[in-house]
Amino acid sequence: MSRTCWQPRWQNPHGWSPRDTEEEGWWDFAGTVPVIATHLDQLRTHGPHGPVWWRFGHSDWQPITDALTNNGTQEEYHARGEQRRQEREAARAVEGQRRREEPARWEATWECPSCQADVEPGTAGPRRLAPHAGRSVPGLRTDPS
Repeated sequence: MSRTCWQPRWQNPHGWSPRDTEEEGWWDFAGTVPVIATHLDQLRTHGPHGPVWWRFGHSDWQPITDALTNNGTQEEYHARGEQRRQEREAARAVEGQRRREEPARWEATWECPSCQADVEPGTAGPRRLAPHAGRSVPGLRTDPS
């Protein structure tokens, strides 16, 4: 009967779903009181600052400061969203840098180790025969210009 006094309410900006995860919402602790409990043998073993406190609605023993701290709040939800946004921007910046560098990398030519002819990497054209031993080299430039 006391559950309404200590249990937070799940909030989600997109509405509630049974498949919600901690990443998709937050716990609203407004109007709730944290209720904690312990056993005397736990206190004797670990002391009052050890992981001896059990908060109603949680599944593990915690130190008193952790047991009294509200986790999964709206502020943490927004911080996670901001972190994800920054990670997406960083990934876009890396991808943009890679795309800017890619044409320069493919424009460069390299020398064939067998025949020392200039070869264009990444060309999709037909393979041409190198002037030595009838080997084919992809994208071989036959003219020196």
